[in-house]
Amino acid sequence: MQIFEASKLVTVAEMQQIERRAATAGHSYASMMEMAGRAVAQRILAARSAVAKHGPVLVLVGPGNNGGDGLVCARHLHENGVQTRVYLWRRATDPEHDDENHFARLVDLGIPTAHTDDDPSFAQLQSWLREASMVVDALLGTGANRPIAEQLAELLHHVRTAQTEYKLPCVAVDCPSGLNCDTGALDPHTLFAEQTVTFAYGKWGHYQFPGAEACGQITVADIGIPTSVTTASQTFVLNEQWLTPQLPQRSNNSHKGSFGKVMAVVGCMNYAGAAYLSCAAAGRVGAGLVTGAIPQPVWAPTASKLTEATWLPLPATDTGHFDA
Repeated sequence: MQIFEASKLVTVAEMQQIERRAATAGHSYASMMEMAGRAVAQRILAARSAVAKHGPVLVLVGPGNNGGDGLVCARHLHENGVQTRVYLWRRATDPEHDDENHFARLVDLGIPTAHTDDDPSFAQLQSWLREASMVVDALLGTGANRPIAEQLAELLHHVRTAQTEYKLPCVAVDCPSGLNCDTGALDPHTLFAEQTVTFAYGKWGHYQFPGAEACGQITVADIGIPTSVTTASQTFVLNEQWLTPQLPQRSNNSHKGSFGKVMAVVGCMNYAGAAYLSCAAAGRVGAGLVTGAIPQPVWAPTASKLTEATWLPLPATDTGHFDA
């Protein structure tokens, strides 16, 4: 049975170990960051084609590698003709402390930037949010697990308000800020995203509620990690890419007798919906012939709603239960 690598789930610690192994094998952090930022930009470019408002894209940048991914994303958006603005929270702007000089490259390209240190009232942030067509969340990465407080909490409050007032869509880089990527727990200040672009593998928190709701549509992007350094994790997401090849092929000469029979003994007057749902589910997963054995009083309304099944009405008590 083939397992597609894109469906594998890893913990934060496993992902960090994979990245270290990749760097040791010659695939540098700089290369991974470049591929990650480009992947986010490509996803945004695809998403913008379906959005009526084509104003500036506002990239929110934090410290660490997640912020670096955001800076690379901003550069690629600019190079693809997208008006881009960058708002920095606790990010180095001094070229001597700027890994790969990502920030300096944005300045050289003339991309507008602002920093929380120069915007204590968040007036610039609020102005840019009003004009934006989309916001990119590159504030906190998968390794963040502390409560959000003070300045960042206020920053996120303004962004969340703009999401509500202006219907401003958000794309999260690796994970929404505020998500615990191991448990799926959400900080009260979490920034919900319509789309999340994560890298190499999905993380546990992406698919566990309540965190899954904050991620929106999840895209797993390739960042060039060699298969020789991948994890031995045996946890996978059952996605369409994996499931489709597992389904048996059906002959054009097949009929309802070709795919097995299911009898569901189910339902009562109080739970008539159980009969409908059980029989409908059996048909939906591929059973050829479905028979519902149900109490007589439930038969007529259920049969009229699910015409593709056959029915075996059985004697019932005065209360609409099976008469044993």
